[in-house]
Formats: sequence, structure tokens, C-alpha cells
Amino acid sequence: MDAAAKTAIDHPVTFARPPVNEVVLSIQFANQASDDAMLLAEFWPRIKSRFPTLERQPPIASVVEDFSSPPKPGSIELEFGPQAFPQRYWCISEPGNDLIQFQKDRFLINWRKQGDDIPYPRYEHVREGFSELAPIFQEAVSASLEITQCEITYINQINASPESGFGHMELSRVLRLFKDQISLEAVPAAEDTQFQSRHVLRHDDEEPFGRFYISASPGFRNSDNAPVYGVTLMSRGAPTTPDLDGAIGFFDDGHDRIVRTFKEITTEDMHQEWGLED
Repeated sequence: MDAAAKTAIDHPVTFARPPVNEVVLSIQFANQASDDAMLLAEFWPRIKSRFPTLERQPPIASVVEDFSSPPKPGSIELEFGPQAFPQRYWCISEPGNDLIQFQKDRFLINWRKQGDDIPYPRYEHVREGFSELAPIFQEAVSASLEITQCEITYINQINASPESGFGHMELSRVLRLFKDQISLEAVPAAEDTQFQSRHVLRHDDEEPFGRFYISASPGFRNSDNAPVYGVTLMSRGAPTTPDLDGAIGFFDDGHDRIVRTFKEITTEDMHQEWGLED
């Protein structure tokens, strides 16, 4: 474990009421693990007692951080096309907060918020799940999986009800990246705002190994249709070694970057609302 990741675990930033809505750890393989029938027959029975619900979903397209040419505008969403593979499978726990996803070239583990009665269990819960279940997946497919890309994603759902009761409050009240709302003569104040930035990650020798993404977009909460901003932070790139140990090291580094960056980009008003502690 590198020094940055160890610092994050030894001295975590914590929130009394964390706005975390979903955490995803994902690995992508250079070689396809197996066909759909074998994935279902060999892997799901090994975890079915803990993840009894099975759902089929559209597959996730292969995404690799490439530095050989100028970057193209893109999205950091996890679920998108084209449908390059037959199926993606969800294995869902009871009551549904923990989720395993897999397809021929990917394995993912999620924690997602389902109602307000179950609090966010912290990164260590998701990390431990990956450390336990990824080797079972690798054993089930009987393949040496070369990991080419890792992703760690935090999706934060932040209340955005404006004083006017219409639209979303100014994004500058959530993120320090914006100045206070400016007055425009020709048009009224913005109803809502979107934001995305992309940052190249480099090793000490200045060789790039991945990118860090920050985005904010307006939406409405499913439970009560209240306005929210979805603030997503994601680290994606190549692990130092193409195996599970390398993936865990990448996740630890990405978690440290996400926690520190989230604190840096959010406002003092939000810190007080969440009960942020150093």
C-alpha cells in the first residue's frame, strides 16, 4: 500500500451525515473471462446465498484511458452502450444495498443507498467485499484475468432545494469551483447548472496512468422528487500490476484522492450541514 492510501485509512475524513449515494469498485479485463452460461453456472451459485436476486442488464462498453492522442469529450456514467457484449448480470443482496455486477470483461461491486434507514458503511465495507468476492469470481471462471483498467466511483446526492421553491439552488452554494451567481441583463438567473472536469493522473516519473473526473448535474430524488445535485468523483486507469493486488492498490489511492478532493471542492456551508470532521 502506498503512503497516500495509508494516510487516507489512518486519518480519514468523516461525515456525520454523509451524502454518499453509491460507491462502485470496478475492474476491466484484457481477456474475456468466459461465456454467459459459464458465468451463471460457475459463479452465481457460489454467492447466491448472500446475493439471491439475479437481474439482467445492458452491458458496459470497454473504456480505457488513452494518452496516445488528445482526449475526446466523454461521460463518466457507468451504464452506457454500445452493447458490445451479450449480457451484464446483477446479483443483489437483501435488502439490496450490496450489489455484484459481472460480464465477460468486467467485475464490479457496489454499495448503494436504499432508503434512509441504512447508513453508508464506509469504504472499508466495499473494499472488503471486493477482496473477498473478486478471487471467487476469478476461481469460478478458471482464468488468469489480466486487469487493464480499474475504476472507483463515488456518487453523492446533495440536497439542492432553492429558497424560491423552483428549480435548483446555485451550484456555487455546493461547490467552491464556482463564484456566486452573477447577474445577467439579457436572461434571468440559471434554473440549474452542470459541471465536469478531467485531470490526468501521473506516477512520480511523470508517466500518466489514469484520469480523475469530477462532475455535477441536477436531478430529482426518486423518493420525494426533491431537487438534488449529483456530484460524482471517479478515478480510472491502469493498476501498477495487472492483478487483484494491483487493483486494490489502485482503489486505495483513488479513495484517498476522492475523499480529499470532495472536501476541497465543497463549501463550508455544506461541511457544516454534513457535520464534516477532520
